[in-house]
Amino acid sequence: MSASAAAASSRWILGPWRDAALFIATPLLILPALALARLQFTAESIGLAVAALGAQGHHLPGLLRAYGDRELFARYRLRFIAAPILLVGLCWACRHLGLEGLELVIFFWALWHGLAQVYGFIRIYDAKAGGTGRRRAQLDLAMCVVWFAGAVLFAPDKLAQILNAFYASGGPFLPPGTIAAGRIAWGVVALAVTAAFAVATLADWRRGVSPCPAKLALMASSFGFWWVCTTLISPMILGVAAFEIFHDVQYLAIVWVFNRARVAKGRPVGAFTRFLFRPSVGLVVLYLGLVFAYGGLALFDRRVRGDEDLRLTIYGLIAASALLHYYFDGFIWKIRETETSAALGVASRAGGPAATLREPWLRHGLRWGGFALPAVALFLGQAWNRASDLVQKEAVVAAVPDSANARQNLGVALNGLDRREEAVREFAAAVRLRPDFAKARLNWGTALTELGHGEEALGHFREALRLDPGLAAVHLSWGNTLLTLGRPQEALSRFEEAVRGLGTSEAHNNLANTLSIFGRHAEAERHYVAAVRLDPTSVKPRVNWGNALARQRRFREAIDHYRAAHDLDPQAVDPQLYWGLALAGSGDTIAARARLAAVLALAPDHPVAAPMLARLDAVAEAGRAGSLPPSVPGGPP
Repeated sequence: MSASAAAASSRWILGPWRDAALFIATPLLILPALALARLQFTAESIGLAVAALGAQGHHLPGLLRAYGDRELFARYRLRFIAAPILLVGLCWACRHLGLEGLELVIFFWALWHGLAQVYGFIRIYDAKAGGTGRRRAQLDLAMCVVWFAGAVLFAPDKLAQILNAFYASGGPFLPPGTIAAGRIAWGVVALAVTAAFAVATLADWRRGVSPCPAKLALMASSFGFWWVCTTLISPMILGVAAFEIFHDVQYLAIVWVFNRARVAKGRPVGAFTRFLFRPSVGLVVLYLGLVFAYGGLALFDRRVRGDEDLRLTIYGLIAASALLHYYFDGFIWKIRETETSAALGVASRAGGPAATLREPWLRHGLRWGGFALPAVALFLGQAWNRASDLVQKEAVVAAVPDSANARQNLGVALNGLDRREEAVREFAAAVRLRPDFAKARLNWGTALTELGHGEEALGHFREALRLDPGLAAVHLSWGNTLLTLGRPQEALSRFEEAVRGLGTSEAHNNLANTLSIFGRHAEAERHYVAAVRLDPTSVKPRVNWGNALARQRRFREAIDHYRAAHDLDPQAVDPQLYWGLALAGSGDTIAARARLAAVLALAPDHPVAAPMLARLDAVAEAGRAGSLPPSVPGGPP
């Protein structure tokens, strides 16, 4: 038997053990690795790293093939040139216009992409075992669809996330009970499809066509792990990260196998592809390094400060990269194509008309229509959407009442509207649905603080930190609550933890304010500098910095910060109020009166500006110009 014939007859891609590690039993390695990572990192940081280095990074091999395989590029030249222009322009426009529908489009295309990859591996193993035929392929695809879609339908938080985006895009609200009915319908369809698959597999076995063990094992591991990640792992971002790792490992390994075979057979690939995909451990490391480097670009938008247009542009490019990946992978890796099947050691159907796929332009255009029409409908729906954010979140809760995330999001919206008692009820409902929901505990405590129940709030902060020790935002809210209870010394340690764990502008600002209370002005100033550097567009740290200086009677320096804050937001009251008070304290009563009058123009009968202006007017009338001590309250951070 020739080497190629032997490869084609093998039931494995790389061999039993390597296939198990890279394609089939990978979840058995991923779950303990994630459990160890959770001991050191937050779920959000793990999710962010995987989303960038993995989800974004694994787009690179597909792009390398699209633009590095000369035969493939010649065949699909128009697609490879036109698609990036179209999708980059679309994503850029969507990000700048704030169109939520793009997120929904990306999610559903990603869902299809994930199940299509599993389907592709199923077909590879089936073909290696001699399993061909349209009926088997259709049943395999149906199994992928019902089990992948079913997990989403039975995952309340994932479903709530989808509905949030759908309603924000102007989609019609679902009547209560729709989701419950859909779950029943799915159960019937899934049982029917699974039964048909089992009957067909048994019939093939009786005819002497043995089922492929690798295929069945892959289906069990993929479907089972998808359900675990989607419905059981909490928080949701960790489940997404877990399955993304599974998907990325499979993808990177199969692309390496494919390109190695192409290079070994002397196919007309690009020079860089010929260099990279050679049998060398160092080149495997370089391959992974390039993938991670490309993924690192997804972190760049988070480092852009003060330039929202640039950040949104980068974010749009990242979204376009994902859409290009889903689109290109839909046709450049088809197992029915002779080049693809040969590189993977699968015997193609000799002489078949599908040996080299050339999809008719009309059919391909219709597939683009399946993407474009829903996208346009969502974008137009958002433009015409008149439902408030609160109404949308209430509709999500009505549709998916068993979603802890939906309850938590509604509570946040209610709290933002000062409907705190209702917010507390929603946070409590979220915790009942998911007792380990640390963020709901955190927000529950924050709402209680604003209701004046600070001592009760502290209990929720302690519980939130016990549930998720890496949730650094707890320290920030905990510190604020301690200040309202008159315990600044304890608050100081909490803000120090918030700076270490969060490092945000708000954390630095609150720590600086508290340090200022204790007269530690040099340390406070360092943290005000950090707060302004991290968020140059924020008014609050500028005003607080000015207040700290004014309390030291450094009025001219304080006025510089008030002026900067006023430039950032000319309609804000606080910068002008404290500016006026500082002018009065420095003895410039004429300028102070003008500034306080400007405050009253924005906020008539202001409780500080009105009496202070009356005092200044009285001084002017009595002809006793002089320095007046300003009242510059520090206020809560």
